[in-house]
Amino acid sequence: MAAPAPALAPAPAPARPRSENWSMTHLKTWLQYLDDKAVETFGSTAAWVCANPVTFSTSEQKNGWQGFEQSINDRLAITRVTKLGHHGAKTWLMFCDTPPESYVGKEVSEEEKKKGVKQWDKVDMAHAWALAIVNTKKDGKGKTLFIFDCDQPIPTAAYELSVKALVTQRERRFCEELKKLLSIDAVFVGNYGADRAGQDQCVDEATRWVEEVAGKDGVSLEEDRARFDGFVELKW
Repeated sequence: MAAPAPALAPAPAPARPRSENWSMTHLKTWLQYLDDKAVETFGSTAAWVCANPVTFSTSEQKNGWQGFEQSINDRLAITRVTKLGHHGAKTWLMFCDTPPESYVGKEVSEEEKKKGVKQWDKVDMAHAWALAIVNTKKDGKGKTLFIFDCDQPIPTAAYELSVKALVTQRERRFCEELKKLLSIDAVFVGNYGADRAGQDQCVDEATRWVEEVAGKDGVSLEEDRARFDGFVELKW
C-alpha cells in the first residue's frame, strides 16, 4: 500500500500592508487572514475584522464616486458594514481608506474640463485610519467608537475636543451615520504618538493597530478596556 501523501504545509501569513508597498488585493487578503486567525485563536470571543476597506459614509455617497475610483467595488460604506454578519463578535474592526476632503465644490477650470478633468480628480483617496466599534454593555445595546488616526492631534483631557474636530470630514460623517444606526455611547480617539503624524505612514500605522487589536480577545469594552489605553473621549 502506498504511503499517504504528506500533509501540505499551511500557507504563510500574508505580510502586513505598508504605506510604501500595498495593493487592494494584498490588503483584502491580509484583512481576511486576520479575521480567520482571530476566530481560530479566540473562537466565540474573537473580534470581527472587515475584509474590505471602508471608504464611504453611505451607499449613495459610494454611487457618487462611480467612474472615478477603479477599486470602488472593493470598498464599503460604513452603513453597509453595520448590516453584515459579524460572527457574533462584540468588537468590529475596520481599516478605513478615505479621501481627506470632499470633491464637492472643487473648482475645475475650462481648460481642465477640455482635458476631461472632473471634480473628483482634485481629491486623493489617500488617508488611512482605523475604526473599532465595541460593545459598551454586556447586553450588546450600547456601543463605543474608537478612532485610530496617526495624524489626529490627541487632546490631553476627556471632552477637550468634539467629534467635529476630527481631522477629516469622512471621519466625522462616519460618526454621524453610525449614531443614526447604532446606540453609540461614546467616541474615543487615539494613536501611537504625535511624533508619527505627518510622516505619510498612515497605512503602516493603521494596519499595525488593526493587527494589534485583532490579536486580542474581542470581548466587550466593559470586560476589557486595556486594548484602548491612551485613547481620549471626545464630546459630540
